[in-house]
Amino acid sequence: MYLLYVDVLGMKSRWRTGGPDAARAAHHTLDLVIRRALEAVPFAKAVEGGIQSDAAALIFHEVQQAVEVGRLIFRDSFRCSGSPEVGGERFWIRGVIRQMATTSLESTDALPGVASGVSKRTFSEDLMDAIHVEQSGYKGQRLVIQESLVEPDVVDAFKIPIGGAVFHPLATLRYIPAVAGYRDVLWMFPPSGGNETAEEWRLMKVAMQNRLRWASGGGDEEFLQAAATQVLFAGCETIYVHLIENAAGPA
Repeated sequence: MYLLYVDVLGMKSRWRTGGPDAARAAHHTLDLVIRRALEAVPFAKAVEGGIQSDAAALIFHEVQQAVEVGRLIFRDSFRCSGSPEVGGERFWIRGVIRQMATTSLESTDALPGVASGVSKRTFSEDLMDAIHVEQSGYKGQRLVIQESLVEPDVVDAFKIPIGGAVFHPLATLRYIPAVAGYRDVLWMFPPSGGNETAEEWRLMKVAMQNRLRWASGGGDEEFLQAAATQVLFAGCETIYVHLIENAAGPA
């Protein structure tokens, strides 16, 4: 089994500036993008897990399923940012994909003796590991996947044809702070390939430019996330241009 853990960033700032309504809006947006992602895949009924306010833990039978849904969630949440549908907010998330030893996410036990009316909830080791990785200090809207899961068949499932070459979105980019034992899932790059790739990529870059502009007035925390995400976009752009130039051949 495989775990996709997603966390909404900036919740303290939301509460501080907008109060409970701002926090609830973020919870609603998380529900929305997860529901839309699952509606788009044929295996949705086999997905388990749960959402708790500003975080979600989803369990899949195949690692490819976790990657596919993760990319859908990240792309949707990025594109819809600032739209009336989500109240004009900028919605930032971060996520982790890792293997699970069990299908359990948590357990609940009562304290002993006279405190038996008080329950203690404990997250599973797999979920705690994912949370610790997500909170380990890397910045930006990043989705990372456990290095050991990136087997040749998984790499092949997500390759994107560009001209006569191939773009692999499960990658470790130069100049991007590494997360030990993990690779990035480059969710921002269009998964379709073919003639639609150039236009899809252009629209995603426009969304990134809008994010940077909006973030300049959103405080230091938001600008930090935007700047770190822009570095990921720049890494993808470098690879994309290189592949296009090679496909075109000598001038």
